[in-house]
Amino acid sequence: MIPKDVSHLLAPLEYYEIHRVKYESETNDRHEVDVLLKAAYIDELESAVKTNKLNVTRKIKFYRKAFTLAMWAIIPYLICVGFYVCMKQDGIYKVEIINKFINFIKTNDDGE
Repeated sequence: MIPKDVSHLLAPLEYYEIHRVKYESETNDRHEVDVLLKAAYIDELESAVKTNKLNVTRKIKFYRKAFTLAMWAIIPYLICVGFYVCMKQDGIYKVEIINKFINFIKTNDDGE
């Protein structure tokens, strides 16, 4: 999944310095400037939430699809394990390494 930029809000300092100066040059009413600043902040907040919501829905779809494919991929392994368990014969097996080690000791004792 290609990383996407997460939408962040601008620093409040930018609103106080840049946007406030712009709105104060347009109007002298202090209350109207406050309303315009709030509206600009809310507009940017809405766009950030919309972008982040889109990213979250994409990630949810991606992880759900990855989980589903992983579950489908595990099926052949489960079948192989099932066959192995069914074909396994019950009984006591001697470990071949121990037999070879015992033969090695016997041949060394005979050769001395």
